[in-house]
This record gives sequence, C-alpha cells and structure tokens, in this order.
Amino acid sequence: MTNYSSTDCFCPFFEEYSDWDYLIILDACRYDYFAILHKFFLSGELRRVWSCNSCTYEYCVNCLPHNRDRDLIYISANPYINSYRSIGRCMAKAYMSKIIDAWNFLWNEDLGTVPPDKLTMLAMNIITRHRNKRVVVHYLQPHAPYITPKFRTVGYLNLQSNPPLSYSVEMKRYNKLLSVEKRVLRAINIFQKLGLRNAFYSYLRIRKMLGLPPLNPVDDFIRRYGVEKIFEAYASNLMIVIANVAALIDGIRRLRPNAKIVITSDHGECLGEQGCLEHPAGVEIAQLREVPVFIVESANVRLAWRYLLKWKIEVVKFKHTKCSKKHR
Repeated sequence: MTNYSSTDCFCPFFEEYSDWDYLIILDACRYDYFAILHKFFLSGELRRVWSCNSCTYEYCVNCLPHNRDRDLIYISANPYINSYRSIGRCMAKAYMSKIIDAWNFLWNEDLGTVPPDKLTMLAMNIITRHRNKRVVVHYLQPHAPYITPKFRTVGYLNLQSNPPLSYSVEMKRYNKLLSVEKRVLRAINIFQKLGLRNAFYSYLRIRKMLGLPPLNPVDDFIRRYGVEKIFEAYASNLMIVIANVAALIDGIRRLRPNAKIVITSDHGECLGEQGCLEHPAGVEIAQLREVPVFIVESANVRLAWRYLLKWKIEVVKFKHTKCSKKHR
C-alpha cells in the first residue's frame, strides 16, 4: 500500500503516489470538510496530505509535469487544464496526451459552472469505452459558484476556447478597469503572501462601496448572504459532488471491480480564516494546503442517488419559481 505522508508535498503524479487506476480530483476541496462529509456516501481509507499548490494554476505548473503516463485520459471541468492553449506557465496539454475539454461543451450558463452530474455521465461514458486506460476526472465542485438553490449566486461565463473564465456580471462596462484591477489583485496577492491575510476581503468591501460589480462568485455570495453563511454553502457544494462521485464509483466498480480509485484535490479553500477567502497563489495557510487522499473501498450509491434526485428537484423548483416571477 502506498505510504501517503501528511508532511511531504503530495502530487498524485509523483512516481511514489501514482499507483491508481482512476483519479478523481475535487477542485478546492478542504481536508476537514471532506473528512466529515464523505462518510455519507463513501467508505475507504482517508489520509491528510500537504498539497504542493494553493491554486489550480500552481497545480498545473508544479504537479502535471510529473505525469509519465502518455496514454492517460484527463477529463477536465476546469478550463486551466485544457487542450487548447497554455495560460502563462500552465501548459497542461504538454503533459497530457489526451485532455477531454468538458469545461468547453458541458458548461451550464445558468449555474455558471460545469454541473457535476453532467461530468459524471461523461466520465462514465469515456471510462466504459476505454476500460484499460487510466483516467483522471477533475470536477469543479466544491469550488464556487455554489449550485444549491438555497445559496444561488451568479457564476462564470463560458468563454469557449479562451480560458480562464471571466465573471459575468456587467463586466463589459469595466473593460478599462480590468487591466488596472489585475495589477491591484497581483499586489494584493503579494500582501497576502507577506501575511496581510485580510487584504483581499478588504478590497472586496472597497469595490462594493464604489458600486463596482462583484469580482467573482464568492464576492457575489458575500454580498447576498454574508461571509458567515459561506461555510454552509461550501459544505452543500461538497455534498453534491461527493454524491456524484459515489455514483461514478459504482459504475467503475461494475466494469472493473478491482480497480484502484483515489480521490484527492488540487488545493484547499479559505472560507474567511485569517481574513483570507478562496485560494490565492502561494499563500501558506493550512486550509489552503491540507487536502484529502481517499482510497475508495465502496460507495453507498442508493443513498447518493436519493440525495442527487432531491438536489435536482430543488433546482427544477428554483428555475420554475424564477421563471414565474419574470412573467408576473
């Protein structure tokens, strides 16, 4: 059995950690939340590890170059991992011979993300057709936007072959501002690395005072519900994606009963700890770097499907209510 250390930098493509058949990546998944919530749908062996990265860009730069399996299939709901072009030093296509750009054709404009149920169906279809290949399935959840109707926020636009994605709320009015804002955000990231953890949160409050649109889904969420509700919304996103993972695992087990399935994350997430939100690059906060490594034994697929059916019914009711209000 692989010895997953809780102190060494973990990357699932390092030679000592790469003995898996199927790798499931939950984007921005914290260890502490996963440790509690996975028990509803999954059983297996859980380890806490220290991620090499605090954001997907760093994951692509620091981790993907270690991949040595040229026959591997990477199903990506995250536009940073794409087969189109490099984003800065993030050159996923240079390290993966086959990337399925799920972010490009499964994007849901209403949710502003790739729905996890759609990614599950796509992954199962690909795995069925390529039973002897190792596969990575990269979900976007629990990363914002939060897709439970109780905490619905505005998500991202799908910019097709021009990742990364841009936040959608009236940003076209602020094109000139964006170039300035990028420089401001780079400076804030430096401040956070130096220990000024609340710099980003303070900047969001200034933007709101100036009447600027929300910077991203987390900013939109805080304006609507307050930062104290973000823990519940994040947990809901995580439960939805874990239920989908349980359904995927059940399908894989039917095809390959003895396959080794590992669940992990590219990085963690800050939910207000030390004044930090989301997952800024290069910041050393435990909640950003502690991620799960879970070796799957079994999945409670019946309970998972019941949970997902309830979620889908809630989404349909939410859409119906929203449409009814528009036509009054």
